[in-house]
Amino acid sequence: MIDYIPEFYKNHRQFQNSIVFYETNEFGLALESLVELADETQHYFSEEFWTELGSASN
Repeated sequence: MIDYIPEFYKNHRQFQNSIVFYETNEFGLALESLVELADETQHYFSEEFWTELGSASN
């Protein structure tokens, strides 16, 4: 999912949290951080982003 995040948001706290959680195998928390990133920034992420995020969560 990291590839779908615009460069502008890669310094955002929730994005950085998702990286840390991913690296420590906290995959559920990593996914939650990406959802929170979208909520907090109110950025429109693509349909592909949400589809892949849903697939990853399953």
